[in-house]
Formats: sequence, structure tokens, C-alpha cells
Amino acid sequence: DLGTALGVTELVPLAQGGQKFVLRALRQGRPVAVKAMLVPPGPLYAAALERARRETRVLAAVDSPRVVRLLGGMRELRYQGVLPYGLAWIEELLDGTDVEQLLGSPWQPAEASRLLVHLAEAIAALHTAGIVHRDLNPGNVRRRADGGYCLMDPGLAHFLAEEDPADAHCIGTVGYLSPEHAPGGAIGPPSDVYCLGILVYQALTAKLPTPPEAALLADTPAALARIVERCLRQNPAERFADGTELLAELARHPELFGSTLDDGPAPEDPPTAVEHLGYALRGEETVELRGAFGTRQVAVESIAKDQEPFAIRLRPRELEIAPGVTFAARTIELDDHRFTNLYELVVDTRRARVGVSSGDEGFHLPHLLAEPSVVAAVNGSFSFISDDSGYQPEEFCLDFCARDGMTVSLPTVAKPAFIAGPGGVRLRELDARGVLRIGDRRFDWIGSKVPPRPEDAPGLVVYGAANCRVEYSEAEHVALLRGVDRPANRTPADGADVIDLVITRRGGRLVVESLHPGGDADLFEGSFVLRGRAGTVDGVRAGDEVEIQSIGGVAASGIESGFSIGPSVAAAARGERLDGYDESLGLSPFLPGARYARTLISLTDDVLRLRVLDGAPLTRRFQGVSCSETARLVEADGLDPETVHHLDGGQSAKLAFHRPDGDESAVVVLGSMHYLLWPKQEAGTFLWRGREGRLLRSALTIRAGG
Repeated sequence: DLGTALGVTELVPLAQGGQKFVLRALRQGRPVAVKAMLVPPGPLYAAALERARRETRVLAAVDSPRVVRLLGGMRELRYQGVLPYGLAWIEELLDGTDVEQLLGSPWQPAEASRLLVHLAEAIAALHTAGIVHRDLNPGNVRRRADGGYCLMDPGLAHFLAEEDPADAHCIGTVGYLSPEHAPGGAIGPPSDVYCLGILVYQALTAKLPTPPEAALLADTPAALARIVERCLRQNPAERFADGTELLAELARHPELFGSTLDDGPAPEDPPTAVEHLGYALRGEETVELRGAFGTRQVAVESIAKDQEPFAIRLRPRELEIAPGVTFAARTIELDDHRFTNLYELVVDTRRARVGVSSGDEGFHLPHLLAEPSVVAAVNGSFSFISDDSGYQPEEFCLDFCARDGMTVSLPTVAKPAFIAGPGGVRLRELDARGVLRIGDRRFDWIGSKVPPRPEDAPGLVVYGAANCRVEYSEAEHVALLRGVDRPANRTPADGADVIDLVITRRGGRLVVESLHPGGDADLFEGSFVLRGRAGTVDGVRAGDEVEIQSIGGVAASGIESGFSIGPSVAAAARGERLDGYDESLGLSPFLPGARYARTLISLTDDVLRLRVLDGAPLTRRFQGVSCSETARLVEADGLDPETVHHLDGGQSAKLAFHRPDGDESAVVVLGSMHYLLWPKQEAGTFLWRGREGRLLRSALTIRAGG
């Protein structure tokens, strides 16, 4: 059904137009909009499929607060998994009212100016991405509860670099068409400018313009009148060339558009220096925040719904916390009055040692600084997370993981990896292929998500926690619960010709824990599972020792520690298919437009950079950053987005270090300070754990001395 296909619950119809339905739903406890096109098989299905693909491609290509955001890619809906009957995707759920319901009487010029600026920002974002909307009308614009305007429904949009269909002049909405919409016309960015002019004219006069003479009301400010008049010129060459040029003209009139369009927050708190920022628990019910703003008392229970008190801007700060290790913090201003806080550790790996701390029982990041010589730590790799404490994997790290000189988990798909060894640290792509030994026999192995190549020798196939699927369910007292469908969390059953070997750690070595003829092994029984044909693994017995010899062409003996990391910032920003970062995480953090706190890692020569871009999801302007914003920020700092990778993110995004200019025992903790431990039952209390953070299974530690 639709809910299962998209991973949403509580679907409620909101609107219908033709074949398209809009529904409200919950995903991970948060409201979203589901767009569905129900089309039976036949000649109309291909056209509907192409339109849905175009609409989702447009939304994925644009990241602007003035354009509705895509939160989940298009899915084909198939009856019993075979017969197609429709298409669906997930978008941001917009509050407010469609503008077409607000045009019954003339607007005040200040409000019409707000509409003009916000929609100019929207079409500028489209035009910069090489897209023309082609159907800008009041039914496709929403005035939100905060007074901002947002452009929706790019179902007729067109990528200018692609060939336009022969019937392009037939598209659009009557009354909101440019002269170029006529047969033979070339619809381009000036056409969107014209349609925006129609809409603003209608807002000012409560009627549509009648070219070539379209007089505005006498009380319309002269600058606004001139801009609208230019938008409505019949010759496209006489209009603003695109949304960007229109915005540039608007910027020349601050007397008209400055004070009337300031929809930002109330006067901001003064920025706080990191050393003056404090968080403390008072009892179990109140968190005290200290900064340049003074002191705030925040009820713990309220943080589950409102995290605005944690949206605190910072004064720029830089300090050396150990030889070869520097820390920097600053606030980065984003579009639409939003911001993120950047915390960065820069490590000269010739003067300080970087390695992986990892453990089955889990740990909290600040506790790592109790170890001798550890001066800083950053949250580590993507790991399995579930609220079902009675059913957990033996190995939480997803895909490759090595600790204390032993590889404890193998990758199921090629991913980038952080590797520390005698020669220093490396970031490199690690193929999910290699060699291992069971007893005295050598086997080739390949990840279960890797398409086999003709030259691959018959060998063993790896399954692990990265093959599981995290599922979300609603609960009355909390927004959602994460868990795994236990019966489905097994290797595929495949008849009598295969045998699954469950591999577990016993002391300081890997051994075969159990054998499962025909497959169907529990993915959580051991560290990972090896599948082989019966004739290949005949003679293997429980208790046989397993030694990993190579991974992706890297000798395991040269790996002291390491783990799989996330995709490059550039790959995530391009919206590429990112295998291995979705089902096992429950929800991919790399969806276009989705804002998260993010932890990044990069290595240039011998310099390692670890960055946290902080945010809290239940705030208006401090929600984190999207993939495309991350790429722009990285480029602005002179780094190559192709070589900067995601390390982790969300509520795990955190770093900690010893403060060098104070008490040696003082530990500074930054990132995700809003973190709550949610009750797992229908009743219970929320516990603030902003300082400790989420229970981690791996982290990067930085030690003094090369």
C-alpha cells in the first residue's frame, strides 16, 4: 500500500486535482506531504511517469526556502508488486493558504512587495539550476503561517538543456500565460518573470492585467510600479532576463523593500564565546543554558517539541588545544535568516595521532577524554540504532570496521573508509571484495550488495547489520519507535545448495559460530555472515578460526583501526544513488533538501579536518544544513567537495576536547546539545543528555604526540 511503499503512516487526504492526490502523513513522527498520481496501465501511464520524474528531478535540483522541498524520491506503485497503478513521492508539508484564495481584494503594496521578492527568489533558484517553471499561477503559491511565500508544483517545469516537447505551448494556466506561451513561442526565464508580473499586478489591483495597457493603482509606490511594468512587457528582451536580474533590481530599492520585507526573527541575542557557553542539568526536569544572553531555564519535557533555546549564535574562536591540533568555532549565516554553527578540529597527523575507538557496549563521547593522552574526540561512523534493547546486533558498525589491529566487520558494498595504520591515516574507497582464511583454507569474498563481475572467482558472500532494515512505528507518548522486523532480519533462504556461516568474535579472534544449511541465518547472531555454496564450504566446522587477509586490495595486517564513512559532499549534493546509506539507517540523511546536523571528514596531505555543522531539528532557523548547502560551504572554505566526506550526523553530531586555557580536567562538549533520551514506554519521562549525547559504538580520538 501507499504507506508501506513510502514508509509513512496516518495518511489523510488534503486535496485532489485530476489524477493527482495530496495527502498529509507522518514519517518518523513528523508531518509530511505525500503526492500521489493514480494512473492505470495504458498509454497515459508513460506520460504520467515522465511528468512525475520531471517534477521530482526539479525539486531535487533546487534548494531554496522559497521552493517546496523534496523529502523522498519517486516510487512506482504496483499492485501485488507487479501491475503498476500509480506514482508517489514525499514533499515538505506547507502550512498556510494558497494565494488564489487571497486575491479577492487589493493588497497593501508592502505585502505585494513581499510576494514579489519571495517569488523572485524562487524563480532565481530555478533559473540558476537551468529550469523554467512555466506555470506560475496563484494556485501554485502558498503563503505560509510566518508570512513567507513558497512556490509549489513544478510538474510542467522544463530543464532548458533538454529538448522541449513539440506541444510546449499548450502548457500553463489560462490567465497566467506569457506571450511566448502562444504556438511557436520560446518559453524561457523571461516567461516566468512575466507570469510573476501578472501575479503581483493581480495582488495590487484584484484583477488580471489587460496588455498592452495595465495601469496600477495610484497609491502604488513608483519603484514597485516600474518593476511590475517591466515584468509585463510584451517583448521578452525588454523584461528582466531572469529571476536573478529581477532580484538585483529589487536590491537597488532598499527604501521600498528593506523594512517592509524583514521577516526575520526578533532582535537576536548577542553572539556567545564558546568558553562562556554552558549547559547544566538542574535536577532532572530543567536544563540551564548560559551565554551572552544571560541564563535560560528550559523544561526538559519542552525540548521534545521546541528546541529554539539551543539556537545560539557564536563569536568566532580559534585556539590550539595540543601541539598540531587546533579548534575553531564560528556561526555561518545561511539564506532566509537561517544559520549553522561550525565546530572544526584541524589535526596535523605528523604531530598528533588519530585512531578509532570502538566497542560493543557503547560509550558516550566525553568519556573518551578520560583516557591518557586523548585531547579530543569526534563522533564516529554510521552505526545501527534501534529502540528494541532486546534485539541488537553483535556488531553495530555498518559495513567495514577494524579495531585494535583486527577487522571485525566486512563491507557489503563499496564505500569510502577511514583507515589508520603504521603509515598514517588514509581516506580511500574500499571495495567490498577481498580474501580471507577459514582454518587452513583460502577463500575470496564479495559484499552481498555488490553486482558480481564475470572475473570474480566463486567464493563467499558477506551479509551483516548493513543488510537489515530499520522500521519506524508510531507510539502515543513518543513520536516514534525504531526497530527491526525480527523474522525478516535474516539472510535469504536459498535451498540446500548454500550454507551460511555465522562469524563471531571470541576473545581476540574471529571464529565460525554456527552453520545454517539453506541460509536463513539471523543477521544479528554474529559480527557478520558468510554464505558459500555447499561444495565450496564443505568441511568448515563450528569453532574454525577466521582470518581476514585483505579488503578492497588493502592488506588487513596493515590496518590498525578504521571504518566505513559516508559519501563525498559532492556526491550527496548531486543527488546520486547512494547504495548502503538508506534502509540500514532507517532514513537516508542525504535526501535533497533535508536539513541535518552533519559531521564531515577530509584529509589533505597530512592535515585531517573534522567538522561539525550543528543544528536542532525543532527550530525555525537552526535546523542544520542540506546536502547542497554543505557543498557550498565547503567550497567557500577552499575545499574540494569531492574529497570531503560525511562521517556521521543527526543527533550524533558532536565533538569534545580538553580546554587548554583552564582547568586541565575541564572538557568542552559541542554539538547536538538538545539531545533527549526518550521514554520507550507509553508513560515515562524525558531525560536530557545533551552533554553525554547518544550512546556511540565508534568515534575518532586524537592523541597528543605523533
